[in-house]
Amino acid sequence: MLDEPTSGLDPESEAQVLAGLDVLMRGRTVLMITHSMALAGKADRVVVVEGGRVTEEGAPAALLEGDSEFRRLATRQGLLVPTARRARPVPADDALPTMATLLDPALEEHRNEKSR
Repeated sequence: MLDEPTSGLDPESEAQVLAGLDVLMRGRTVLMITHSMALAGKADRVVVVEGGRVTEEGAPAALLEGDSEFRRLATRQGLLVPTARRARPVPADDALPTMATLLDPALEEHRNEKSR
């Protein structure tokens, strides 16, 4: 049983501990209590507890696919990029030809990928 094994560590130290834990946990049953989504994401099964009650459980990948608290926590910790919500398309404006790119930089990235 591991209780917050990476608590208080900087990202570099956490990565080193995670690498070591990967080796130590292989082939073993491990019960881990953690707030680290990087660590929770390595589990076969996650149980989310809020206010002393189980609110979600399942495989990390399955919980990340849906609208779950696990997904929100992962997003808050910077492990997931929130899905961009696109508004209506920006109308073309001859006076400001780059307006669409200024309002949505992803459009420029998309154009660059298409031209490769």
